[in-house]
Amino acid sequence: MSNDQSSVSAQLLIYSGRPDPAFDLAQSEIDSLSSAIQQTIGQQQTDEAPEGGLGYRGFLVTNTGSASGMPAEFEVYQGTLTSGGQTWRDTAGVES
Repeated sequence: MSNDQSSVSAQLLIYSGRPDPAFDLAQSEIDSLSSAIQQTIGQQQTDEAPEGGLGYRGFLVTNTGSASGMPAEFEVYQGTLTSGGQTWRDTAGVES
């Protein structure tokens, strides 16, 4: 995948009452993430994602540049990936 328009950002969901830190992914990171997502979505669907409390609650990833192979937005937390109201087990290590 090499789309110069690819723009993917990740937000670390950690704070309550303060803005969470966010960062943009490099193209090599986007490619690696896209591959892991494709190995996860559609594989082992689960009923629901775990709920976070205070502190770390996973990552919110936003694909604003339409990078191929990944949804426009998804969350990963405690071994699950949630997008579009569906949740799968993170079998390919997307969260890491």
